[in-house]
Parts: sequence; structure tokens; C-alpha cells
Amino acid sequence: FPLVFKSYLDSYPEILGSFTEDQFYSEKYLAVKDQIDQMIAGKEHKVKDINMFILTETKDLFDSSIELTELYLSDILSPEIMNTESDLYKALLECLEINDLTVDWTPTHPIKLYHSSADTVVPYSNSQAVKETFGSKVTLTRDIMNSDHVSSTAMWMLTLMLGGV
Repeated sequence: FPLVFKSYLDSYPEILGSFTEDQFYSEKYLAVKDQIDQMIAGKEHKVKDINMFILTETKDLFDSSIELTELYLSDILSPEIMNTESDLYKALLECLEINDLTVDWTPTHPIKLYHSSADTVVPYSNSQAVKETFGSKVTLTRDIMNSDHVSSTAMWMLTLMLGGV
């Protein structure tokens, strides 16, 4: 969320210019936001490390007895952005719609997707939806090992290096 919100605030000032970044977040997230912003701005941390920091720091702010997987969007996002009737929510939705590649866009080059049905990070159904939407423009290659996200990505990179896909 921090990267998306920052990029949308920069990219769509005509839509989001009347809002501050802080309006997107809960009070508890705002308690660690400066540290997260420093990690992002420093460009020395991996995204997974920033994500883990967000999860662990906000988890401790909420209830240290809960599992990381028990955090909800409402734990990090403000009530305003969670309210589908708020101006902030409507403005964010407008930005998201501008970036929707399923409306009024057709790829000009072939799309090659490599995916695993065992990927729990990016659902296989996403790849299938791209194939259904853009038809013959899309080649969908499945990881025959049925690997998780990281292993499947490694296989895809290896395949590219060997001249495949």
C-alpha cells in the first residue's frame, strides 16, 4: 500500500491533490509510518523486508497474541479509505480505474505468462483471466513442477536464460 499510495499521490494530483497520504492509514499504522517511509526512501531494503516490518510492527501495535495472517486491511487502512462512500475512497477508485488494463486496452505485442497453479501469492486464476481476456495475444505456460511462487519464478528465470519461453 505505501508504494501504491505514494505513486498515485504523485501521478494523479488532479484527483488526489486535496488528500494527504496520512488520510489513507489507521492511527496505529501512522505510529510507524515515518520508519516505513525512511525504509522506502533509503532504497536499501528489499520489499519483503519492508512488508515484514509493516506486519510485525503493526501486529505488535494491535495485539501481540495474534498471528501475522490475522491482520486485516482495516488494521492498516483508515476508516475513511475503507468507507466506499467517502471522497477519498472514490478518488482512489478513480485512480485504480485509470490503471485497469481490462478496459479499452489491447496489448500490441504478444504476452507470455509463466505460472504455477500452486502459486499462493499470485493466483493462477489471474493468468487464466489474462488469457481469456486477450486470447491469442497470450501464451500461458504452466510450471510443470507445480511450484510455489518463488520456485516458479526461479524456474521462469532459468527458462529465460536458457532461451525458452
